[in-house]
Amino acid sequence: MKDSELRGHILDYYYKRRRQSWSLPKPEDLGLEVSELDILHVANQLGEQNLLEWKKLGTHGNIHAGMGKINAFGIDVVEGNLQSPVKVEFVQHKTINVSGSTNVVVGDNNT
Repeated sequence: MKDSELRGHILDYYYKRRRQSWSLPKPEDLGLEVSELDILHVANQLGEQNLLEWKKLGTHGNIHAGMGKINAFGIDVVEGNLQSPVKVEFVQHKTINVSGSTNVVVGDNNT
């Protein structure tokens, strides 16, 4: 998985918890098969870019362990009101159920 995709998953995690306390997601919280070290690395990147408030609690090699909380800038990036200084890819999963219909076209902008 690319860092830009993991950034999107991590920002989305913090966005959904924006009214909760400081935390650090585990791979199972994100529904991904990534290492905790990858999560720490990318969360640290988001903190460096001011998309998260990031409290450094120690280090794992050259990666700073810590806990985060999304800030106003990160919220605006998730909501599409501001652009991130680094590439962030948000994965959108859409489920559409159609029953009892024929000749139906479903898609984004009919593509």
